[in-house]
Amino acid sequence: MKTRSTLFAMTLIVITGITNLYSQPVRNAVERNSDRNQIAGEQATIQRDKLELEQFRTLNRNLTNAIATKNGDAAATAKEGIVAAMQREIAQGEAKLASAATERNQSVAEVKSENRDVNRTRSQGRPVATARNVAQRNDDVRDRRDDQGDLAEAKLRNTRQKEILAAFSAINVQSNPQAFDNLQSTKSLVQEFEQSMARDMGENAEEKREDQREIREGR
Repeated sequence: MKTRSTLFAMTLIVITGITNLYSQPVRNAVERNSDRNQIAGEQATIQRDKLELEQFRTLNRNLTNAIATKNGDAAATAKEGIVAAMQREIAQGEAKLASAATERNQSVAEVKSENRDVNRTRSQGRPVATARNVAQRNDDVRDRRDDQGDLAEAKLRNTRQKEILAAFSAINVQSNPQAFDNLQSTKSLVQEFEQSMARDMGENAEEKREDQREIREGR
């Protein structure tokens, strides 16, 4: 009976080892596929950001020319276009905030999962598997830190963009010197908004490079 119980226990250990051996590659393959899909989405977002940033810069140039020539109608048209572009960018920022929060939550869950794997293989006396899991956990901890930073940055940018939109929308464009003076004084706000759009695009490009690096490392 003792021999049969020992054999059964050994069989369970072997089965568990085989399951763990193959579960990690499967998980890695799933994560690589997820990264590839995310890269494709990020590339499309970058292309959209480039187009929208160029359109915003054109509107900004139109506003600058209208101010210089004191053309009230042109200034009003440029302002309307800029306000619409700001509103669109802020709405997209809200969606990115939700996505960033999801990614942060996923990275937190991955670290917890890797901690369980480390504890399991360590308790089983499997140093090689434990070292592999520790390395994977360290990567996930780095990803979690990056995702938390991305979320915090996205929140700050979205809040500031809303402040700029509120200030710029409040300007009453009229064909008189005072109105154009007001526009001139808030031109820096438009430029700041444009810079925030450029930073957002840069962060999307950085996220794409990070995903490409993760694929090369084999997760």
